[in-house]
Amino acid sequence: MPKSEVLTSQLSYIFKIFDRGQKGKLDNSDICAIFSNLLGVIPTNDELTFIISHLRSIANSNIHDLNLSTFISAINTELSSKPLSSLLRGVFYGLSGGKDVITTNELLDMAKKAYINISPEAEYRLLAIFPNGTATFDTFVEAIGQSI
Repeated sequence: MPKSEVLTSQLSYIFKIFDRGQKGKLDNSDICAIFSNLLGVIPTNDELTFIISHLRSIANSNIHDLNLSTFISAINTELSSKPLSSLLRGVFYGLSGGKDVITTNELLDMAKKAYINISPEAEYRLLAIFPNGTATFDTFVEAIGQSI
């Protein structure tokens, strides 16, 4: 399967997780839940509106709702416009609590908070990627880069 199809499949899976009501679109309540569950913060209505508007503008979409195709287009545009390391720096330090390393347990906890079901096989793969149970920023970026 070509990488673009794999990425589209992965983004479709993520979209379905984020679309809590299975409405076929992400709205302010979905975005709020993402921030609340993953980051422990509740964004204001203005911040939520900005996030959705920003994703729609990245995707060059005139569609008001943030549907699956707009979501995929926005993420693909963002991934192709900047180096992966610059996109993941904030994610890494947010997940690691500002530390220089992130543990596999922290990654698994984040997945649970995002309602991502991790199979035992996926846990084993994660441990194979990070055999000492931790990842530096560089190894984190390399692992993400290999998976997309």
